[in-house]
Amino acid sequence: AAGVVGDPSAGSVVFAQNCAVWHGSKGEGRVGASLQKNWSGINPAAYIRSTVEKGVTGSPMPAWLNTNGGPLTSKDVDNVSAFILTALRTGGGATPTPAPAAGPIGFGAGMAILALIVVLLGAVAYGYYRRA
Repeated sequence: AAGVVGDPSAGSVVFAQNCAVWHGSKGEGRVGASLQKNWSGINPAAYIRSTVEKGVTGSPMPAWLNTNGGPLTSKDVDNVSAFILTALRTGGGATPTPAPAAGPIGFGAGMAILALIVVLLGAVAYGYYRRA
C-alpha cells in the first residue's frame, strides 16, 4: 500500500503482543475501534502511524511510541502501522452500511409500554360502555 514503510509480517507480532487485546486478534474491534476497514484519505499510512505514535486525546487509546511514553520503538510503530494498513483492510468494494443507532428505549421496554397502553385503553373503554 502507498506510504507504507514498515514490515507487515513483523507488525503482526507487534499487533498480537500489544494491540489485539483492545482491537481483537483480527482487528474486528473489542474495547478499541475496529481496524478492519478500507483506510481512506490522502495519506492513510501517516494517519495510522500518527495515531499509534501519539494516541487519541480524550479516548482510551494511549501513545505507543517510546518517546511519547509508550513501549514501542519507531521501527515497531512502522511495522504495526504497515500490518494494520495492509493485513486488516477489508476486501474492497462498497463500504458496508452501518447498523442503525439504537433508540432511547429498547424493544422490550417499548413492547411493555405498548401493552400497558392497550390495557389502559381497554379499561377506559370497558368503563365507558358499561355506563352506557
